[in-house]
Amino acid sequence: MISTFSSLQGLLEQMPELFAQMQELIPKERKLAVAVSGGSDSMLLAFLVQTFRENQGRNQNFLFFLHCNHKVRRESDDEQAFLQDFFHQYNFVVFERVENTSANEESLRSRRYEQFSRFMREESIEALLTGHNLTDRIEGTVLNMLRGCGIKGFVGMKRVEEHILLDGKQVLRPLLGLSKEKIQNLVEDFGIPYFHDKSNDDNSVSKRNLIRNQFLSPLAEHSFGDDGERAFWHSRNLVYQHLEQQFLDKHLFLQPLKLNPYRGASQGFEWCLPEGLELEKSLGGVVSALNINLSQGEYLELCRGLKESSDGYWSFGGRQIFVSHGKKYFIKAKKAFWEKEFVLEKKVTEIGIQTFGLYQIEVGEELLGAKIRFAKQGDKYQGKSLKKRMLNQKIPIFRRNALPLAEKEGKIILVWKPEMLIF
Repeated sequence: MISTFSSLQGLLEQMPELFAQMQELIPKERKLAVAVSGGSDSMLLAFLVQTFRENQGRNQNFLFFLHCNHKVRRESDDEQAFLQDFFHQYNFVVFERVENTSANEESLRSRRYEQFSRFMREESIEALLTGHNLTDRIEGTVLNMLRGCGIKGFVGMKRVEEHILLDGKQVLRPLLGLSKEKIQNLVEDFGIPYFHDKSNDDNSVSKRNLIRNQFLSPLAEHSFGDDGERAFWHSRNLVYQHLEQQFLDKHLFLQPLKLNPYRGASQGFEWCLPEGLELEKSLGGVVSALNINLSQGEYLELCRGLKESSDGYWSFGGRQIFVSHGKKYFIKAKKAFWEKEFVLEKKVTEIGIQTFGLYQIEVGEELLGAKIRFAKQGDKYQGKSLKKRMLNQKIPIFRRNALPLAEKEGKIILVWKPEMLIF
């Protein structure tokens, strides 16, 4: 028999540790969203959150269930239809992938979080709950170790953290202490409906599948605990708990960049690593959080370059990585995205805030009669090449070509700096 939310009011009382976790993670009324893929972990999470909120008398209008139909499997539309029917009494929101867009794993993940982030911003939702579990966490640890990581990369995801792909909003992971095996047993025992994604059984789909199916599962089968929970999962969970308590650095030190609308970049961060923290021990966490897939050789190359170079550029996994005047940047964009030059001109006929292409710029009286345009090869400003002046002002290469300037009587009289632009 398929359970409904109303038939599971005693679920949390039978699992006091999860009830306590819910009270800790959601101590008061707040707007929340639950990511629901339809798999066993996200469906268990949906039931836990809903029954907890009903037991606490929380406002149902403050809870949303979010589902992404990536349309990469034949079953996707049928699963969406079932979930829409099952959640029809609740705030259930579906996001669908446009079928001519990329369907690789990294692109799907990024697009999913972009859609979640936009919706959460529009609805003033404070946090997203996901069904990530202990098995997911261990898989992430092994992947990070294969890439080369420090303690942050080993710990990986946490129960509570500010997520860079959600504009710093919180991600809550109540199931992080439960193995996938334990979750599977719970949904079977309570009759919670779920779908099995057969692509997770295919080791050729991803390294994560290979690690799960050929390494972790066989390893765990050789270890049992007295209470029926496999000792392998239990011991790994204790290690994570200990490391989280000891590890005081709770941030990746990634500061979001204001993205220039002309550059086609979808995401950008400056990595502001404080003095005293070792780059080698921190880079693994950044690479993992930004979902950059690197071989061990590539990881070591990037680590060495970021550590030793005051200026440099690398391209890995759809991320363009820069060191400019000692500052480090991670930008999601196409290779050489900064090289394109733009042709646009406008005569200044009035002062005040003016529109120039996609920018709003402030125009003073001294610019009346001038021509505003973008920079081009060979431009000189105050006796020096414009490129050299921008280098002297420590303007990164990816910001230079898209800066507007004012020209009067054949001379450049003003170049707008990035911080002067409104967009």
